[in-house]
Amino acid sequence: MSSTTNFSNASRALLMLAWLGTAASCANETTNTYCTSADDCFADEICRDNICRSRSGGLANNTSNNTSQNNANNTNNTNNTNNTNNTNDVGGDDTGGDDAGEDVVVVQPEGVTFVTYNVGLARGFVSHSSVRVQPAADAIAALDADAICLQEVWVYRNADNEWVEDDIQLVVAASAQTHANVHYAITDAGDERVGCEQTESAPLLTCVGEFCADVSPENLSDCALANCQDEFLALSTPCQQCIGTNLGKPVSEIIETCISEDGGAAYSSNGHNGLMLLSRHPIVARGHLELPAVLVKRSVLHARVNVADHGEVDVFCTHLAADLSGSITYPGGDYASFEEEQADQIVKMLAWIEQTATSGRTVLMGDFNTGPAKAGLEAELAANFEAIVADGYDSPYADQAAPLCTYCGDNTLNADPATNKAIDHIFFKYASDYETLSVERIMDQTVELTTETGAESMHLSDHYGVSVSIK
Repeated sequence: MSSTTNFSNASRALLMLAWLGTAASCANETTNTYCTSADDCFADEICRDNICRSRSGGLANNTSNNTSQNNANNTNNTNNTNNTNNTNDVGGDDTGGDDAGEDVVVVQPEGVTFVTYNVGLARGFVSHSSVRVQPAADAIAALDADAICLQEVWVYRNADNEWVEDDIQLVVAASAQTHANVHYAITDAGDERVGCEQTESAPLLTCVGEFCADVSPENLSDCALANCQDEFLALSTPCQQCIGTNLGKPVSEIIETCISEDGGAAYSSNGHNGLMLLSRHPIVARGHLELPAVLVKRSVLHARVNVADHGEVDVFCTHLAADLSGSITYPGGDYASFEEEQADQIVKMLAWIEQTATSGRTVLMGDFNTGPAKAGLEAELAANFEAIVADGYDSPYADQAAPLCTYCGDNTLNADPATNKAIDHIFFKYASDYETLSVERIMDQTVELTTETGAESMHLSDHYGVSVSIK
């Protein structure tokens, strides 16, 4: 068994607490062709957001909201924490939209546009990550947005078993001409160790060997989910943690690590948070806060962005814990459940934002793994969503009468069609009135990509994005 791992849905969940999205009933599965220029498209099409589209058409699922939002709130004027590694802050130009050379007039939206997108670049967990990374990076670079919050752009182990930032740098390079001001922080796993008893992993090894020995690394988790979930769930919690946080290695190496005296790291992705903030405007202050978490490191990024004709905006980007209580037992520690962990993350995050934001304009974006019950949508830890709203934040996307799901069962990269939730949000907390110009679900089209088995139609991520424009 030399294949690199992916294990069951529960072990996938162990690594990516926010990857427990959900949903079904999302419309428009029309396949579009991936493009880098108009030359890749038919004569009656343009290349927009790296997808060939009709000259007269746009995103199939755009939903507008032109009501004025009144969000009068005060924020404390305290210094921003500068606690960041590996950042890039160079001048970016205001480009984007259609490709150069297209004889098409594009009317740019008035105001300022913010985007959140969980890219799902979790190699070994979300299928075809290595195939999707370049098209996803190109599509992100083409977004007509002033600030973009990305989640799940992880460090990963290369063929030499070294942790590398290749996917991060690929996104940086792709956005160099459109969103050149970049902020991210490389956190580490720390010294906490977890492991397995010598004999407890044997049933799981036997099952994986029987059913998944010839399965590719990209598809191993789906195979294990279908065949070996009971064996995984029978493991002790520390053993589940160890296996989950070492995914990406061959199965034999995972077991060797987890039954060793030292065990394995308690956090996945070498303790990286997977977050990136991109801006087409100068970043004048930056920082990040690490949040209490198990299994996956959780953080909040901050960038104070100086937006022309709008002023400074304090932009925050995060990815909170997911509720995995239906799949695994909570590992314990300071909290009794994933819901409690997420609730405390929100408390600490909002307190830090209150101390850090000085502009009077706060935007909080990301994959929150929480959302309200709406028409066609199930609630996900709704009390935690309401805690953010109660602190004075508006969510124009969730405020729609019938918002679309953002983690959906009809997404080609998702295996669970049973749930339908909106967990990706853009929150606003402005000290003065603002008007919402548009609210859209984006990045929800399929593209054709070449995999190891040939051409396949798929989405660029297991999440869809959200875009909100205001003035």
